[in-house]
Amino acid sequence: MLNIFFGRECIDKEKFIFDNIKGKTLLLVPDQFTLEAEQRAFSVLGVKGLMDLEIISPSRLGFRILAKVGGNKVVHVDKYGRHMLLTKIIGKEKEKMQAFKGLETMSSFIEMMNDLISEMKQYNTSPAQLSAIAEGVTDKLLGKKLRDIQLIYEKYEEAVRDKYVDTEDYTNLFISKLKDYEEIRSREIWVWGFDYFTPKNLDLLRELTRESVQVNVVMTFDEGCRDQEVFRITGDMMSKLAQMVKQENFALHVAKIGDEYRKKSEQLRHQALAEIEAELFSIPARVSRETEGITLVKAANIYGEAETAAAFIVEMIRDRGLRFRDIAVICNDMEVRGSIIKRVFEEYGLPIFLDKKRSILHNPVATYIGALIDLPVKGWQTQDLIRLAKTGLTDLTTGEVEELENYAIKYKIKGNRWKNPFEKGETEYKEAGMRRINQLRETLVEPILTFEEAFKSGGLVSEKIQAAYGHLDGEIRMRDKLEALMDLQVENNQQELADETGQVWGIVMNLFEQLMELMGEEKIPGRELSRILTSGFDAIEIGLIPPTLDRIMVGTMQRTRASGVKALLVIGANDGVLPQEGVTEGLLSEDEKEKLYDHEIEICKIDQLRIREEKLAIYKTLSMPETCLWMSCAISDTEGKEMKPSLIFEQVSRIFEKIPVEKDIVSREDPMELIAARDNAVKHM
Repeated sequence: MLNIFFGRECIDKEKFIFDNIKGKTLLLVPDQFTLEAEQRAFSVLGVKGLMDLEIISPSRLGFRILAKVGGNKVVHVDKYGRHMLLTKIIGKEKEKMQAFKGLETMSSFIEMMNDLISEMKQYNTSPAQLSAIAEGVTDKLLGKKLRDIQLIYEKYEEAVRDKYVDTEDYTNLFISKLKDYEEIRSREIWVWGFDYFTPKNLDLLRELTRESVQVNVVMTFDEGCRDQEVFRITGDMMSKLAQMVKQENFALHVAKIGDEYRKKSEQLRHQALAEIEAELFSIPARVSRETEGITLVKAANIYGEAETAAAFIVEMIRDRGLRFRDIAVICNDMEVRGSIIKRVFEEYGLPIFLDKKRSILHNPVATYIGALIDLPVKGWQTQDLIRLAKTGLTDLTTGEVEELENYAIKYKIKGNRWKNPFEKGETEYKEAGMRRINQLRETLVEPILTFEEAFKSGGLVSEKIQAAYGHLDGEIRMRDKLEALMDLQVENNQQELADETGQVWGIVMNLFEQLMELMGEEKIPGRELSRILTSGFDAIEIGLIPPTLDRIMVGTMQRTRASGVKALLVIGANDGVLPQEGVTEGLLSEDEKEKLYDHEIEICKIDQLRIREEKLAIYKTLSMPETCLWMSCAISDTEGKEMKPSLIFEQVSRIFEKIPVEKDIVSREDPMELIAARDNAVKHM
């Protein structure tokens, strides 16, 4: 049986779920939502541990199913392994490509191909189907693009078939094994936190409904209201679920969650915040007379915007008794504003956690490995050797590296000259100085020479990777150095960096293992191997969890999930940022996707769905705060170019016409507002 329960954001759907959970239950949530869901479960249930309730993500459920019934011994290729394999395939097939010829060396092209193949697999689109679609389109350019994509997709499938399982095929594998998983038959399933289900997600729900006691899906939705358009994406999903139930002859029950679950905070918070939830996307929107609980700021620039937000948080902490964990900051422009927010908030003494993925391409370990392999491949270029030395993972100090670099620049040391004792500069350096500079050279170069010998003698990829591993784990004791680096980062209160450092070694080893599995028995030139490895590092992103509970969460509308927030700050409510511009980078343009979609051909997610997802995310996020909502936009960017307020900012301003739009604290010219924090006050003196 499938039950669908729905309600608006003013309804406490989490309390409804936990009140109705009985017996052994699995609560299925998105991968990035498990920690938050567990914290909410402890809070709502008022317990210190969970017995019959288990909160789990689909990927983790799959791992458990395969571990229990068999199938987890297959070699798993993740997104990063696929990126490296695609780098190799595209390099081989470049002459056959038509629309994308000349882009094969671009990392961004490989990444977009990787993402598109992932999406097509989630939408159950096979290379054969793609070939048939390409033959049927009348648009010549679209046909060429689809044939190029089909070529790479087919070669990729040939490379992994019957040998490896990627993330999407892994989902198919555990879905097929679900019927053999005895434990699921005594479990009730609750599904929460999803606004959209891909066809592959729907396949999982179909099998869970077939095999478990019953499945309960809880969604954010309403009908017959003035803002019904905002719930269109969840409404469409509910229709697809109903269609699935009809096809499978399951029982279906759809119910609206009652007003008894209206959030208690609704009765306590300012009326203006309740009206945001009710009126933000309503047509027509009713004008409110409320003036309390909402602050609107139009800042002269991005820096003033961040500083005004920080000063507001200090006031909330100091004068209203809020904790850091009671406050969330949402900013869709993390690439530009993220570093500015971090710097300004640190000046105000505010501990924050940037909820975003972090690339490891410029991590010291990735830099070291890239430079290490480039040295024998590119003929010992000085820039590669110095790049390696500056990672801090050699036995030289920073001062010694600089000393060696200065000597190399002055006497034009390059190529094989690094392998022999230095002789130039005896007049300036004297005997003792030359002895010292050669000692530094030997300390840096000797371990690399040992690696070079093993790397060049190895013909197969597996032998070259083993040479690299032997150097890292044996010659330079990389793991010991990373542990020392972690300890230093913790001592310097750099917990996030320490957490990142703690993950890097495992990620690198996983990358090496996948490379050996996928191409271990092949002979690949060193330069090509370097390119493949670099593409793998370029694709890897690390996700971290907050090191402490009591800190301010800073993230985007789509990624950051927070509940129980008392104060919400939205920074960067500018046109093209909130909501984000609909056009996304990809191998297929939005017009091309729409052409396919109009002919009922859905091979991947179209921007129209992304726009609906973000619209719902904006509604859910702005409905979240219990005490106050603070929203700002900037009228100029970092280069002084004009920026416009977003439609969301203007809509809130129209609804609450009696709330004045304030200036940033610098433009107000009130010196008392600039001394809220010691370090920041010094800057303005």
